[in-house]
Order: sequence, then structure tokens, then C-alpha cells
Amino acid sequence: MKRYLKILSILMRNAVIRDSKIPGFVAVSILQELISIVVNIVFFDVIFSNIDSLAGWSFYQVLFLYAFSKTVASLSYAFTRYGLKDMGANMVKRGEFDFYLAKPIDTMWLVSFSRPKPTKLIAVLFYAALGVFCVFKAGIPVGIDNILWFALLFLVALILFYFLEIITIVPAFKLIRVWSLPNITPRLSEFMRYPIGIFSLPLQAILYVVFPIIAASYIPSSALFYPPKLISSVYLVLITAVFFIIVRGSWRWGERNYSSASS
Repeated sequence: MKRYLKILSILMRNAVIRDSKIPGFVAVSILQELISIVVNIVFFDVIFSNIDSLAGWSFYQVLFLYAFSKTVASLSYAFTRYGLKDMGANMVKRGEFDFYLAKPIDTMWLVSFSRPKPTKLIAVLFYAALGVFCVFKAGIPVGIDNILWFALLFLVALILFYFLEIITIVPAFKLIRVWSLPNITPRLSEFMRYPIGIFSLPLQAILYVVFPIIAASYIPSSALFYPPKLISSVYLVLITAVFFIIVRGSWRWGERNYSSASS
């Protein structure tokens, strides 16, 4: 573990040095995130100007769901998103995966964290601040037990989101001409900002069980605003464990079927 953390710190430091050399990169990144937040607040304000609640969730609760989903996604962008994106688009096609296979470290981890973007952590601060603001404005009493359950489920949700990203990238070991694989999880993450009750039952089954990306946002957020449901919490942990098994197995399958550039 110490070796992995040391490697991650080196990768993050190099990324900071690289990004800081691009004039205006940080300022533009901040402006982009602020514009996105404002646009989405206006979007939800327009929706709630015609309704009182969305599947039983108030304006500030839904806005919290948005902030929470973007926090999870931004943490992904900061640490693992770009490495996995490069894997899906280039590494296998160009034979660059050979470099990772030659390293005495887990290839899935190394690929995932190979392209960190520390500047995305600024976005995490913005969305986290928006989330805290929404909690206070929602007017729903939040106890210590709610906060503790939320914190625990938040960590589980981050892990699950990471596994979902990987599972959409694994086909790149074989489908080297499909460049859109890295876009699947970011596109589906748009569903995370809405209460699950607004979707049809078939879509709920898909996004809650088959590809449980909504579970990663809805279950932790529900535990914060309402009495935590043990069955939902256990489900989130179990489904994360299941996807860990699927991800590790599929990644090993990909490595076995990978044809290196030198072969």
C-alpha cells in the first residue's frame, strides 16, 4: 500500500507541474465548472417552477443529488477518468499497454491512475459546498447517524463508480476500433442527478441492478435526508463487492487476450 501511495503522489505532482505550465488552464477550468453549476441550477429552477416536488424530492434535495453526483464524477476525473479514457481509446490500439504490463505493479491500478488531473479537485470543492448549502436549505433535520451513514455509503459509492468505469473499458482489449467506450459511464452518470422514482420500472431495474449507477447516488443521498435503510445500505455494499469480482475477472480476461505490440 505504501508503494502505491508513493506512486500516486508522484503522478499527482507531475500532473500539477504539467497543468500549471499551460497558461490560463486552471482559471478556465474553474470558470467552466462555475458555468456548469449555474446552468444546472437554472435548469432545476425552471423544472420546479412548475412542480412542488420530483418523485417526492424537493428542489434542494434534487439539487443535492446533482451536487453529489458531480462530486463523485469530479473525483473520478481527478484520479482515474483520464487514465481509463486513454486505455479505452489508445493503449490497446497502439500497443502502449505493453509499458504497463512490464511494471511490477497491478496493471488495472496503474492504468487507472496514470493520468490524474489534480485541478479537478477544485470542482470537487465547488460541488461539495453546493451540497452542504442544499442540506441546510432543504429544511430536513439531519442527525449524526445520517451523516455517518452517508459518509460510509459515499465511500462505497466512489468505489462502485470506479468499478463501473472499468467494466465499460474492458471491451477495449478486443474492440480496438470502438473509441466511444470511455464515454459510456460519463453519459450514464447524468441519470445520477435525479430521484430513482421518476424512471420507469424497467429503467430502474437496469440503472439500479444491471448497471447500478443510480444506486451510487440515490442510496447515500437517501441515507442523509431520511432514516437510513439497512437493506439499501447492505445492497450497495453487496453490489459493489459483486462488481469487484466481475471487474477483476474481466480485467484478467482482457490481459490474457491482449496481443502485445511486440508479439
